[in-house]
Amino acid sequence: LLLPALALAACGDDDGGPSAAAGTAEEGAYPVTIRSKFGSATIERRPARVVALDNQATDDALALGVTPVGMAETTYVEDGIQEWTKAALRGEQPTLLNTDSELPYERIAALRPDLILAPHTYLLDARAYARLSKIAPTVHFATGSQEDDWQQTMRRVGEALGQPERADELVAAAEEDI
Repeated sequence: LLLPALALAACGDDDGGPSAAAGTAEEGAYPVTIRSKFGSATIERRPARVVALDNQATDDALALGVTPVGMAETTYVEDGIQEWTKAALRGEQPTLLNTDSELPYERIAALRPDLILAPHTYLLDARAYARLSKIAPTVHFATGSQEDDWQQTMRRVGEALGQPERADELVAAAEEDI
């Protein structure tokens, strides 16, 4: 339930325009190294081509003003994209990746990402991480798939996208709404 709130909260400011912080790295944000369960990802500069391998990663990136070039397909909805995600995409059409039964490594590599976000990717294990991290720095979960809470995940995505303060603001706003 919180994902739509996070995604839509960042779609614009009070006057309906895009947030001034959207998609912009905060000063001193890079380089950054993020430690995760299977290894660390060092991100040298603001990523331009982000692939999100699960719905929370997609929604968190969109909430921070970053549209992924590729994102996990939601296979239980007709066109593969949840309604609130469609609204946050604002007409953009990232490549959809089916991550239900296997990770499509070749399709991911073909998107030439400079960052892969996988904080809630079910199929991510040490072997998958090793393979993904050869494609691009891969930020995943600290504890385990579906074990990190939404606040921790948003903050990890925010750090990877150079927006840790904005991620904190979005978490605080969602918590206040709750």
